[in-house]
Amino acid sequence: MWYLHSQSLKLLVGAAGLILTVAGCGATNPETPPSSGHAVQASRVALQKHLHDRWWYPPAITKHYPTTGVTYHIPSAVGLAYWHGNPTHALLTTLNHLFSATTVPQVMTNSDPSFWPNIRQQWQFPKRSAPPYREMTKPLSAQNIEIVSAAHSPYAGVIQHWDGDQVLTHSVAVGVGQPGKNFVSWYKRHPALTPWLHFVDVRGHWLLYSIQN
Repeated sequence: MWYLHSQSLKLLVGAAGLILTVAGCGATNPETPPSSGHAVQASRVALQKHLHDRWWYPPAITKHYPTTGVTYHIPSAVGLAYWHGNPTHALLTTLNHLFSATTVPQVMTNSDPSFWPNIRQQWQFPKRSAPPYREMTKPLSAQNIEIVSAAHSPYAGVIQHWDGDQVLTHSVAVGVGQPGKNFVSWYKRHPALTPWLHFVDVRGHWLLYSIQN
């Protein structure tokens, strides 16, 4: 779980509306997901009134902890695309949609189905009546984030361990600093307070599937 370690992190997390159990926590090496050639049906869950093009949400792959048998989920390999070009604008759009969301379905539309159970159980929203609300909900800009291949993120081993090589190699990680602050300067001072959000590109849509901090 992403715990709040300080007041600074509380403000940062408040801006994102994120207090989450990270998907796959505690898992051992998962098996490789099925090939992208497998036919699947779209995940519908509770979003029928909010998703007009549900077909591109392939259902998550279900895994089981070998010691307890408890299930966890990882992104499907169906529709995954490799990172190419400059995704900064697209990822910023998705991030700001996530951080400005006021309902669970709004968050789910920008997330992979493997992360939907965590969103329903753990996602919290900043209180509009809180004094620092305006500061916390300022849109992020390119200077506030760092985008790297997930294989080069601080949590590459965690993603590989829980989600497998295929998801890792198709993912990007976004380090999120404080709105209004340069990411590099922020990260040098607060590496332990910096959340890394992991995304997969599913048929042209950037979807959140893991948060590590």
